[in-house]
Amino acid sequence: MFVAAAFVLSTALLASADRSLSLKVASPSAEITDVDNFRVAATVSNTGSETLRILRDPRSPLSTWATETFGVVNNKGERAAFSGVKVRYSPQAVAKTGRADSFVELKPGESVTVEHDRK
Repeated sequence: MFVAAAFVLSTALLASADRSLSLKVASPSAEITDVDNFRVAATVSNTGSETLRILRDPRSPLSTWATETFGVVNNKGERAAFSGVKVRYSPQAVAKTGRADSFVELKPGESVTVEHDRK
């Protein structure tokens, strides 16, 4: 069985009791047997009391790009070969542009789910 292991969320958030995110990764199948048919849904939820603007970093679960968002290993701990795209991305440069489509805005209690399908 393969396990989704690594998670990178490139967002600069100051430590505060009011700002809190949670991540849930779920597969429609109880067992993933083939890395080439790897499907999961990643849900990022704002569990804090403030509205958050989160970058849609192509290396994060908020992106639909075929990047190495998840590290996949088998039950022996062997990592599967990555066969997607690698990107150069500057969170600071993107944040400076302020483009609305570069961010996800989550109000308290809101969630966003992104399907990751690696067929």
